[in-house]
Amino acid sequence: TGVKLMEVMDIASARGGHPYIALVGAEDAAVFRVRRAVFAYDQAYQPFPLPRVSATFWNHAQTHSQQHADVIPDTGADITMLPATDCAAIDLYNSPCMTGMAAGVIGGSVAAVFYRGKVEIVGRRYSALIQPVPAGQERILGRDVLNQQRVLFDGPAGQVVVDP
Repeated sequence: TGVKLMEVMDIASARGGHPYIALVGAEDAAVFRVRRAVFAYDQAYQPFPLPRVSATFWNHAQTHSQQHADVIPDTGADITMLPATDCAAIDLYNSPCMTGMAAGVIGGSVAAVFYRGKVEIVGRRYSALIQPVPAGQERILGRDVLNQQRVLFDGPAGQVVVDP
């Protein structure tokens, strides 16, 4: 029992097995959002650059990992999202998990499973809550990871600065 999700998941996984986490009495109350705003583009202007970082994704036990150079840091995403094939490759499905609702760019609210994992950036590992996306193509780094470090989006210089 506890009130901080990540701490509860750590305690449960330390006891072994394949723990399932639920907020008893409010199972549908956990909604993780990925925010999206729609703006009219000036079609005469070239597309804007997209920030990307290199990151290594680990399962919770830190026994399997995969590095990707095309990860999109997204301050509008509550959690980290990976294509389901990436999740299988790092054996994420044997990590502690919880169910909840996901809403945002993926459409209306849908039931989803969120897994405890790790993300390594510039040699430092951070706790993450990862949602597998069955038909996903993009790797999204959410605030679950971004809020654990200092990140500067320097658009004029065309770079993302991560201060681990």
